[in-house]
Amino acid sequence: MKTMKFSSDFVIKDGVLKKYLGNGGDVVIPSEVKKISARIFESCEELRSVVIPEGVKSVGKEAFASCDKLRKVVFRGEVDRIGSGFLRFSYRARVEASPQTFQKVWGSL
Repeated sequence: MKTMKFSSDFVIKDGVLKKYLGNGGDVVIPSEVKKISARIFESCEELRSVVIPEGVKSVGKEAFASCDKLRKVVFRGEVDRIGSGFLRFSYRARVEASPQTFQKVWGSL
């Protein structure tokens, strides 16, 4: 059973995702988000997958670090910046992204 997470699980200010209030599962970041703050999902033990919408241009440092159950991160658009350690200690996660975004992901590891 998939669990979708919508705006009630997020604190968003001026297009910046400031805090995640949900419990994990399969998360779809709202389309109004343009920037994901550092360590926003760090150690979210039940996070399984994340869809990052087109329009997100920046992902903060260690945004998805230490998410043991994270299996998939999907980028729907091009990202300009991905902070270092974006997937640190999230060993099982795989990334689906355009070649340009994938290069930035690879450079952040």
